[in-house]
This record gives sequence, structure tokens and C-alpha cells, in this order.
Amino acid sequence: MLELDKSCVGFDHFEIISTAVERLRSKVLYTNIVFHLLPAEFTLTELQNAYEAIMDKKEQAANFRRKIMDMVQETDKQRESKGHRPAKLYTSKPGYYTAIQKFEKKKRREEE
Repeated sequence: MLELDKSCVGFDHFEIISTAVERLRSKVLYTNIVFHLLPAEFTLTELQNAYEAIMDKKEQAANFRRKIMDMVQETDKQRESKGHRPAKLYTSKPGYYTAIQKFEKKKRREEE
């Protein structure tokens, strides 16, 4: 992730950017905002990359996929790439954010 410090930007722009990033991180946990940053059809890797960029932390692929499978639905389409197996495309399920809330609540309880 791009590192910023106060010397990189003028006026109060550092505080504005910091606040925006924190709000985005918070909203990822209880809204469908991450899907608005992706095309309508996306791969799970693209979704994971977007999530990790926002949260500024790495997730193990298996754990991330288990976490989000209730939030996405598989399409019958695939994204072709040269030299690799075609990646399945997914779309977001309506009402998915409640699954994230449940997961995050469970995770917080386990950490306590």
C-alpha cells in the first residue's frame, strides 16, 4: 500500500486521506462497498486483492474464500488467461454484508 506522511501532502489533506481510508476500512466490514470497487463480474483473487489493499493486511487464500463464499455467487463464465487455467467469475449476492458482520463478531469474540 502507498505510504503517506504529512510532508507528502499540503494543508490538511493528510488528515482527510487518513479519515477516508479509516472510513473505507470500517465500511468494508458492514457494507457491500468493496463490490463497488470491482467490475460486476470478478474473480475471487480480484476480490481478495481489493480487500487486502483496503485493510492493509494479507489473508490466506483458503481462509478468505471460506469467509466470503456466502457473499458471492458463481457465474457460468470464466476469465481466460494465457498459460493458466481459466478463472471462474463471480458476482455479489444481495445482502452479503450480514455474513461479514457475523464473521467479524465471531472473530472478535474468539480474540477476547
